[in-house]
Amino acid sequence: MSNKLTHLDEQGHARMVDVSQKPDTERIATARGEVHMKKETLELIRLGKTKKAMPFPLLRSAVTVLLSVLQS
Repeated sequence: MSNKLTHLDEQGHARMVDVSQKPDTERIATARGEVHMKKETLELIRLGKTKKAMPFPLLRSAVTVLLSVLQS
């Protein structure tokens, strides 16, 4: 087995590779994130007074879609 990272090109940039021949592997992943914002912004979200879409329901939808893709 080669130690060369096939997902990186000569400049170290990520690139797509064909993994269709790889066997399925069960994996477990843990993710963590942080959101930094002004206190005023958080208060607007809590009060439902944001100028655009409410961020938390939108985020919840995005995570649901991501999980369904990862589980398939």
